[in-house]
Amino acid sequence: MSHSLHNAIQRITDSDENARDFFFQRGIQKSSMSCPGCCSDMNLVPCSSKKSSDLLIWRCSCCSRYRNIRTDSILFGQKLTFPLFLQLVFYLSVKSLVKVAISQHIGVSENTVSDWKTLIHTRVADFLVSYPSPLGRPGVVVEMDEAKFGKRKYNKGAYLG
Repeated sequence: MSHSLHNAIQRITDSDENARDFFFQRGIQKSSMSCPGCCSDMNLVPCSSKKSSDLLIWRCSCCSRYRNIRTDSILFGQKLTFPLFLQLVFYLSVKSLVKVAISQHIGVSENTVSDWKTLIHTRVADFLVSYPSPLGRPGVVVEMDEAKFGKRKYNKGAYLG
């Protein structure tokens, strides 16, 4: 794992505000929202912890409706904070780390790590099916390793994928 990449993740996740800004800048979190009632633009405003654990909500200036800032995102309805989610995704991308090490490092249970890993893999697979992209390009030969395509007899043996 790259030391500079690790340091960058630590800087981004040192506060909720930094992590949230990272989400907004990358388009992971919506940076604008339209009111579902009157279709006018909503503003991001501070709120009490009773309305949102993130202490920010989208509020309509016309009809005063509000929405959670996590609405329509992968974090909607989840308790994981923005910094913890970013750390989790980062550590899940490091192949050498197992879920026990990840859970100990960021302070969540192994079940949480497993659940999020499954959810992220499902979302990525759904995206790739919805937006297929051809492998290679003209003049480039793509080789596939046939060893990855195997059949297990009686559901026994090692998983190849």
